[in-house]
Amino acid sequence: MPLFFPNFAAEERDVAPPPAWPTPTLTHLDAALRSCCEGDRSFADLHGRDVVVAWLNTATAAGYADARGVPLWGAPPSVVDVVHDKAFCVAVARAHGLWPAHLDAAVHVIDEGALSADALLALAQLPPTAAGLPHRGFTAKPRRGSAGRGRVDLRNTAAVPGALARLRAAGGCVVEPWLQRTVDVAAAWRIDEQGGFALLGTSRAIVNGAGVWRACEVVIDDEGVPRSATAWEGALVAQSAVVVSAAAARGLRGPCGVDAFAFVDVDGHERLRVVELNARFTAGLLGVVLARGRATGTRWRFAPAQVATLVAVDGHDADGAAPRPGAVDSDLLHE
Repeated sequence: MPLFFPNFAAEERDVAPPPAWPTPTLTHLDAALRSCCEGDRSFADLHGRDVVVAWLNTATAAGYADARGVPLWGAPPSVVDVVHDKAFCVAVARAHGLWPAHLDAAVHVIDEGALSADALLALAQLPPTAAGLPHRGFTAKPRRGSAGRGRVDLRNTAAVPGALARLRAAGGCVVEPWLQRTVDVAAAWRIDEQGGFALLGTSRAIVNGAGVWRACEVVIDDEGVPRSATAWEGALVAQSAVVVSAAAARGLRGPCGVDAFAFVDVDGHERLRVVELNARFTAGLLGVVLARGRATGTRWRFAPAQVATLVAVDGHDADGAAPRPGAVDSDLLHE
């Protein structure tokens, strides 16, 4: 049977999971992870196998597997580290023309060796119109780890020097304009051991004002597939498939998720932007898998701060209010 190594905080600190979870969110996330792997057909290859299943395949997870004489399921940490880097998704988007040219020109990838306060402050001085996009200044996101909690608002110039060590520890940063976002979405995928990949489903993410994931919602289509039920469904699947294909070609195996959001362009039209590949399980992916086989046409929400399974919301919260970004109060977790 699989041995679980739910290292939820490994992107920011590669340590073994604690013996007991300190928050309900992590307790529920752990239960959802085990439920998905042990019960869903997408992970049937795990059933009855002696493997270590980690949230994120890291050196510590590999050491845990080695100490028990069983393989670490999925890709080796060296592969995961490359494709999990936000710069990987930037490079794929540029190579395949997934972004409009003016957005491409506004995004800057900075390696840890080139990272300095002067480099970031120079970008901070650019006016909001410099990218040819309506936005609220530039932000620096760590190349690995949570962007929502790790980002640095470059308008706050006093905070830049103190953030350098944290950004260097994350391998550098991606500097980009803080765009006018209209909806956050994600696609959940599974890459098999031969490098083939299949869509598990899509979801609409509920995030707070800083972009930190709080919950996801799906609607089951007539074929039983969880969907985001947004206008961006087709574009999300097509663009995320390009990113996942590139990751599979680099050796990624196992579950992964691609985050994206729609934003208002310079011409006032909305566009979709793929943002990053999460080369691991994600809370959104668990929500998608848990939703498979549920009633069609119903909106389902996965909010691990509250429960370890899904809640039918039918487009409204329990109090009758329409769901909104930030509506779910969550403990700290990796999206």
